[in-house]
Amino acid sequence: MTTYKNGRKETIKMKIYRFSTAYAKQVTAHESKNLSIRPLLKLDKASIQMSCLYLEAGGVVGEHAASTDQLLFVIEGSGEVKGAEGYFLPVQKGEAVYWEQNERHVTQSEHGLTAIVVEAAILNLSHDICAEMIERNEDY
Repeated sequence: MTTYKNGRKETIKMKIYRFSTAYAKQVTAHESKNLSIRPLLKLDKASIQMSCLYLEAGGVVGEHAASTDQLLFVIEGSGEVKGAEGYFLPVQKGEAVYWEQNERHVTQSEHGLTAIVVEAAILNLSHDICAEMIERNEDY
């Protein structure tokens, strides 16, 4: 992009993009409700995609099988997630959820949740994130 400052031509390489809910599209697949998603990045050769997921109050990402390994990074709000274990566990801002390819899962939120979702054919989690893994059980 080219701009002019003090009469001089400048080339700006940095770009600013918007990904707020105003730019997200509503999703109703898998009986989802109050859900919108804004795609952020897609690398076809590496089979990687990243999106911002917005669940409004009472929102649900309906049950479906993960098409690839998937990480959901909760960046705002809280909710509940269910995977192969078959029961819901709470998640909140600052936590991430991992589902393997083909694992059936659900995400829901009573008060609202915003998350970054990363999907890839093979996700190699960093040692640091694995070391901080939260151990939970049915009695949480």
